[in-house]
Amino acid sequence: MPLLDKAKVLLGLANTTYVFAQVFVLKAVDGEVLWQFDLPRWWKECAGILHGDSCCPDAFGNPAIGEDGTVYVNWSGGKSYALRDANKDGKIDMNDPAELSLWNSGFGSNGITAIAPGLTVTVNCRNLMGYRR
Repeated sequence: MPLLDKAKVLLGLANTTYVFAQVFVLKAVDGEVLWQFDLPRWWKECAGILHGDSCCPDAFGNPAIGEDGTVYVNWSGGKSYALRDANKDGKIDMNDPAELSLWNSGFGSNGITAIAPGLTVTVNCRNLMGYRR
């Protein structure tokens, strides 16, 4: 938490509520959890939102799933994730580039990542970004 926000909390001028979020992949037949990813703790309503903004997304945009099983999901904490349990251990290793890739745009998103051969396109409250895969 930035120093100014810590000072506001100490003075009782700010809300200290944290948001916790998770992504789960479930087996369709019985609901068994195949893997999960715990996102970082978040302490604001939405990344990049300024007073008077009209872009107030939900916690997550709709997920998209690539043909290789990678789950693409955009989060209101300002990050777009590509997640895959490459080693099948039931969790996403944040230090393994085969399991996690992210773009920190700094702005929340309600959009779904578009997937095309060799390209993904992500949208958020301020911009549109394309990636070669």
